[in-house]
Amino acid sequence: MSALRKFHIPLPGAILVLLAFFLPWMSVSCLGVQVAEGSGYSLATGKLFSEMGALLGGGEMPVDPGMFRVLWLVPAAAVLSLALFLVTMRRPDSERRTSLGHIGAGLLGFAGPAYMWLQTRGSSDVDMSAMIGQMVELKYGLWLAIIGLLIIIVGGVLSYMEARRGGGSEHYDPYPMTQTTPAGGYTPLGGGALPDAPPPPASSYSSAAGATAAPFSPPTPAAPPRRATEVLSRADTTAMAWLVIKEGPRAGHSFRLMETTSIGRDAGNDIILDDSSLSGQHAKVKLENGSQFIITDLASTNGMFLFDREKNDWERVYRVELTDGAQLKLGRTVLFFMTPTGKETADKTAKDQAEKSQANEDQAA
Repeated sequence: MSALRKFHIPLPGAILVLLAFFLPWMSVSCLGVQVAEGSGYSLATGKLFSEMGALLGGGEMPVDPGMFRVLWLVPAAAVLSLALFLVTMRRPDSERRTSLGHIGAGLLGFAGPAYMWLQTRGSSDVDMSAMIGQMVELKYGLWLAIIGLLIIIVGGVLSYMEARRGGGSEHYDPYPMTQTTPAGGYTPLGGGALPDAPPPPASSYSSAAGATAAPFSPPTPAAPPRRATEVLSRADTTAMAWLVIKEGPRAGHSFRLMETTSIGRDAGNDIILDDSSLSGQHAKVKLENGSQFIITDLASTNGMFLFDREKNDWERVYRVELTDGAQLKLGRTVLFFMTPTGKETADKTAKDQAEKSQANEDQAA
C-alpha cells in the first residue's frame, strides 16, 4: 500500500465539501412548521427562493437571491483542491507549490459563506425572521462543508511544512553512520565533519567500526551477535548497499545507496536513468532504523514491480523493504539490490562451485 503523505490530507476534505454542498444547509419554518429546506446547491441556484416565493404567493423576497450565487465558490474550491492533489500525485516535486494552492483553495471556499454572513448580518433589511415571521435554521450540510474546507487548509499547511523539510521528517538516529567519500575518507551522513584522521587499514574493519560506534552504543540485548567479517574500506555493513542495473540503459552500472536516494529521469535525482518509461521522480530509497532500506513508489506513471521468486512473476508494489538479491523493475529498467553480505555469499558460492568442479576434473583425470 502506498505510504500516506501530508498532501493526501486535502483529498478527504475536498470530497466532504462536494458531498456537503448537496446536503441541507438551511431550513425555513413558519409557526414551528418547516416550509422549505435547501442545500448549498439550492441556495446558489436560487431554487430555494423560488419555492419560498410560491409559498408567499409571488411576494417580494426578504433577501436578494442573487447574493447567494457566491456560494458557487465552495464547490469550486473543492474541485481546485482535487486537481492540485492529482498534480501532486503525478509530480511529487511540485508539492511545495500545490500545498500553497490547497491553502488558497480553502480560503476561496470560505469566501462564499463569509460574504453571505456579512451581508445578512450587516443589513437589517434582510432579517427574514423579523419581516415575515419565519425562522431560518442552519443545517448540518453547511457545517460539514466548513469542516471540509478546514481540512483542505490544514492539509495544505502540513504539506507545505513537509515540502520545506525536503519531503518529510527524517528518521532520527542517535548513532551517526558514515559513508565512504570518493577520496576514501569517512563523512557523517548527517553532514557533520569528523576530525582529520587517516582512513582505517583495509584489514581492520571490525576495530574501525567498533571505534566509531563505541561512544554511542546503547545496550542491545535482543540483537543477535554480529559476525566479524572483513570488508575493505567500508563502514558498517548494515548501512551499505548498492543497486545494480541488470537490464536497461546503463546496464552493469552500480550505485551506492545513501541515507536517501532518489531514482528517476530528471537531472535532480541521485540515480538518473535515461528510460522514457520512467517518471521524472519515479522512486525513492530511504535508510530506516539504521539497517533497513525501504523503496517507495513516488506515484509514478508506470509503477514499480518486485520479482516474486515463489510465483516467478513480477508483482506491483508501492512500498517495500529491500532484501539482499531483490529485483525491481522501474519502467524498462531492472535493478538488483545487493549488500556486502550478499556479495560475500555470492563470492563464496562461486568459489565452492569452482573448487567442486576442479575436484571432479581431478577425479576424472
